[in-house]
Amino acid sequence: MKIKKLFCIFCVLFAALPIFAAKFEHTIYTVDLKTLFKNEAATTNKEQINIIFALTNIQGLANRQKPQLYLFAAKNLTHTAYKGVYPNLPKYYDRFYYIDKFWFNWFEEKGYIDAKNVKELNSLEEIFTVFADKYKGFILWEKKNPALLNVCASIAAADDMVAFSQDIDNGVLAKKLAPFAKKTVYADSFGIKASEKSYNSQKLAAYLYLKENYLDKGRLNPFCFSYLPDAYCYVNMQGGYGKNNYDGSYTYKFQNNGHFNFDYAIAKKSVIVDLAPSGGYVPVSDPAQKKGGDFAMWNKLLQSSYDLRKGKFGIVDGFVPWWLKYSKYGGDNEPAVGSECSFIELITSYNMANDADAALGLSNASFFMHMPKPDKNRFITKPENYKKALPENGVMYLCFFMLDYDGSAWLNQCALTVFGQKRGIVPLNWSINPALADRVPHAFEYMLDNKTNLDFFGIADDGAAYISLETLFGKNKVGTVKSDSFNEYFEFAKKYYQSQSISITPMYISRNFSEDWLCRLAHLNPDGMGVPVSATIGGNAGFSTVVDNVALAYLHTYHL
Repeated sequence: MKIKKLFCIFCVLFAALPIFAAKFEHTIYTVDLKTLFKNEAATTNKEQINIIFALTNIQGLANRQKPQLYLFAAKNLTHTAYKGVYPNLPKYYDRFYYIDKFWFNWFEEKGYIDAKNVKELNSLEEIFTVFADKYKGFILWEKKNPALLNVCASIAAADDMVAFSQDIDNGVLAKKLAPFAKKTVYADSFGIKASEKSYNSQKLAAYLYLKENYLDKGRLNPFCFSYLPDAYCYVNMQGGYGKNNYDGSYTYKFQNNGHFNFDYAIAKKSVIVDLAPSGGYVPVSDPAQKKGGDFAMWNKLLQSSYDLRKGKFGIVDGFVPWWLKYSKYGGDNEPAVGSECSFIELITSYNMANDADAALGLSNASFFMHMPKPDKNRFITKPENYKKALPENGVMYLCFFMLDYDGSAWLNQCALTVFGQKRGIVPLNWSINPALADRVPHAFEYMLDNKTNLDFFGIADDGAAYISLETLFGKNKVGTVKSDSFNEYFEFAKKYYQSQSISITPMYISRNFSEDWLCRLAHLNPDGMGVPVSATIGGNAGFSTVVDNVALAYLHTYHL
């Protein structure tokens, strides 16, 4: 393969085609979370969060086969951030603040939902009566081991149960739901005890129980993990960035901490985890464990998943909760970016990619996943003669790629705010990770419906889901798997690229590239690809090149 110098230009133009619209004829139930809290006299954060634990659990069960239960819960936190920077933000954007209500109304406008089939549920009694056939009983856990939130939620997903705390709210919810219990299983009955095998940690003993009794036995989905904070932040009433306390009322921090996300994990029978992604310290949230215990348990869970998947790629949704733990913000001696890199390198080592929610939160993904995905032909809009365009001598060309859309929670909100009112003036290339269509297909549909003739799609972000490209090679892996996995990633990525007719990836994130590696990536990107300006190819730096007749550019990136 020859690599030669070239000043490359990416030119992409787009047009839209109609798509078949699905319509759901069955009854769809809605719950307004703020109204529910009021009707249940749930005035404290601990009462409210326990309701969220139970509610998102039953929502995931209800929506597993078809969309039936929708929550009005989340707010558009990107709107909040913009208002802080631009106090005079046009009123146009205010309609996106109550984001769940906006999307539900849009589904009605699209014809997916018929308003006559929508019914409100306003109490726990109504919710657990309507969906009584979706669950077999309750699993109750104690706050003394906050990890049991995630472990019991995973077990509940496998066994069609509803899990919540028996004491985080002093038993208020357990008493209210007692008439609907059918049967009650107490987590104490699992016999979870700290031992040498669990690195002297009750937390890790719980995850070991989950691994041996559920993941290893095929009762959970090895292709789906969810990295979501456990109950530690509520037991200790810890707020964002390790300092802000909860104020005793309904706040966006439930969303920010990822606890609206549990419905999707339940629906997909995910392995729900909250473990430190590196072994260099003892987490302040679990001081009893031996150093490296969390990291060792991550490896055990991922190895089991890898074996069950036979090496095929899966996806971890969620993200390192760096604003709460596993970084300096939560009291651990680790930079936030370093914790992120450790996490991505770890999961890539076991052929898992990340749908990187970070701290914005996503409600209703178990509902959204049933919405129709845009047909791949809607992304095919390049003019026939685009490859004949040639640069003029002495002219500098600017091409704007709108990047960092590698998390469903981000896209669900930014599709309404960043993709805003002033588009159509400057050509913008919307670079979106195609794997996000698994959880938020409607966001793609909305953007395609509302694009201008200067909004361009069919472009990936940093590949198919967030990975560490360098860690695809066995010599760079940090876990127990040491075989190369580029072929497995290529097959995984190809499926997503074909689903959206993607032909460009503007920014593959890596420090070093090999020629063979870039050659494989070129097959996914016939119209061009980019790498960081600091990257090297075979140890040599350059400005721009061609790889197997595919344009390759070294690009600067800017966070604006």
